[in-house]
Amino acid sequence: MKKTILLLMVLLISFLAYINCEPRVAVASTPWTIKQMTKNDVEDTLGTWQSISRDGRRIVFDRRPSQWGPEGYGVDWDVYTMNIWNTPGEERQMTTAWGEDVEAGISYDGSMIAFASGRFHIGEPWDLEIFAMNFTDNPGQEVQVSDNSAYLDGAVRISGDGKIIAWHSGPDTPLKHAEYITIADISDASHIAYAIIDTPEWDSDPTLSLDGTKVCFRQFTDQINLGVFIANTDGTGITRIPGALGQGVISGDGSKVAVSYNDGDWEFSVVDVATGNTLFRTDNSVYDTFGSFDRDGNVIAYSRAGDIYICDLRTMQETRLTYDDYEDYSPRLDGDGDTIAFVSMGRDGPDAEIFVLMQAHAPRLVDFFLHGGASLDNDSPTAVTAKYKDSPSIKFGGGNPWKEIGIWTGSASLTDGRLEALSGLDVWLGLKNSDDQGTNFDLRAEVYKDGVLVASGEAYLIKGVTRNPDKAMKVTVSFGSFSPVDFDGISDTLSLKILTRIGTDGNGNFGGGHSSAVGLRLYFDAVSRPAMLAASIA
Repeated sequence: MKKTILLLMVLLISFLAYINCEPRVAVASTPWTIKQMTKNDVEDTLGTWQSISRDGRRIVFDRRPSQWGPEGYGVDWDVYTMNIWNTPGEERQMTTAWGEDVEAGISYDGSMIAFASGRFHIGEPWDLEIFAMNFTDNPGQEVQVSDNSAYLDGAVRISGDGKIIAWHSGPDTPLKHAEYITIADISDASHIAYAIIDTPEWDSDPTLSLDGTKVCFRQFTDQINLGVFIANTDGTGITRIPGALGQGVISGDGSKVAVSYNDGDWEFSVVDVATGNTLFRTDNSVYDTFGSFDRDGNVIAYSRAGDIYICDLRTMQETRLTYDDYEDYSPRLDGDGDTIAFVSMGRDGPDAEIFVLMQAHAPRLVDFFLHGGASLDNDSPTAVTAKYKDSPSIKFGGGNPWKEIGIWTGSASLTDGRLEALSGLDVWLGLKNSDDQGTNFDLRAEVYKDGVLVASGEAYLIKGVTRNPDKAMKVTVSFGSFSPVDFDGISDTLSLKILTRIGTDGNGNFGGGHSSAVGLRLYFDAVSRPAMLAASIA
C-alpha cells in the first residue's frame, strides 16, 4: 500500500512539473506592428540566431537567387545589412565575392559581422571558410578568420562584443560531418588566437554566450545524438547538460539552453544549465522551431505552424504575434525583447522576404555635450576651467546678419537611429569685451544632418550678459517640431551650429541697448558649464 501511494505521489509531482512547463497562450497587451524590410524576386534569409543587434536597430541577412545552381546550391549568395528604419531597396550589400557567403550573424553590440564563405571552393558547398568584418566596412574589407586547414568550416557564431568567433570544422569524408569546435579571438585581427574543443566524439553547432566565455555545442556519432554540452571557450570545463538531446542554443547570460529535437515533428525545450531542469517545452502535432533568446534569457521567440510566438519564461505567458496564412519563421529577438526580425513567405509573393515585428516604445533621451576640438559626444565634461568660443563683431546696421560662433560635430555612431525631437540647447554666455556691457543679443542654434538643415531654434533679446566668466549667463534655446530624420550610424553625422546677432524683439526690430558689439563669448566643456544639446532618438 505504501509503495502504491509513493508511486502515485511521484506521478503527481511529475505531472505538475510537466504542466508547469506548458505555457498559457495570450493576446499581446501592447500592439506589435509589422514592417517589411526587403522586397524583391530573390530569396532573403536570416542565417543564424544572431541576425539582429541588441538594440534592434541593425539586421544582417543572406541573399540568394531564386534559381539554384548545381546540386541544388545557390551559385552566388551575399551578405546584406539594414537599419531598422530603412525601407526595401535601402539594404546595404556587404560582400560581392563570387560564391556562397552565408550564415551571417551580427554581434550584439552591432559592431561586427561573421559569416561562412565558399568563395575559394566554387561547387563544393561543404568546403567553407570563416570571415569577419566591421559593420561599417565595405565589400572587400572582410578578414579571413579560418586558416584553410579543415574541409568543413561552418555554423559560425559571434560573441556580444564581436571579439570571439566560434564554428565547427570537419574532414572531407562521405558523411560530411563536423568533428571539433574552433574558437578564435579576433581582438587583434593581425594576431588571431585559436582554441580547439575536440572530444573523442563529433562536436558541432556551437553557440556563444554574450561575453564570449561559454560555448554550447552538441555531440553525436554516426547519426546518434549524445547530448548537449557546455564548455569554457578556452576548451576547459566541458560539461554535459542533463537530459538535453538535440541542437542547443545558449542564452546570452549563459544560464539557459534551448534544445531542438524531432519527435516526428519539431519541438524544443528550454533547460536550466545549473540544474538541468526543464523550464519550458513544446509538445504538440505541429512544428515548433526555436528562434532566439532576449538579452537575459527571460523571453524566447519561436515559430509554430507558420506563425511567430514569444514566451516570457518568468511567467510562462505565451503570446502569439502573427495570425495569417503565410509562412513566418526564423524569429530573431533583440536584447530588449521589443523587436523581432523574421522571414516570411507569401506576404509579398512566393519568395522569402525579411520583416520585423516592432513593439511601440519611447525613444531614448540623448545628451550631446559640446567639447573642445569642435566635437559633440555623450560624455559629461570633467574639466574645471571652461573653454570658450567668440563670435566675430556684430552690428544692427546692414540687416543685422547672424554671425557664427562655432560648429560642433558628433561621430556617426552616436546618432545611430531616428532623430525624433530636440528638447533644447543649454549654453553659457559672456562678453568678449567689457565695453559691450549693456548690449542685448539674439542666439540661434541650427542642427544639421550631413550639412542639410534639420531644425533650428532662436532665443531673443538676451539681456544682462557680462564680461566676468564667473557670472556667465545660462541660456536655453528651444527648437520647433520637425519631420523625424534617420541617421545610419555609419556615415551620417549630426552637427550643431550656433550663431548670434544684436538683440531684437523676435520680428527683426531693434531691442534697445548698444547697436554693435565686439563679440559674444560662449562657454562650454566644464563641470560648471556643461553646454549640451538634448535629443530624442528612436
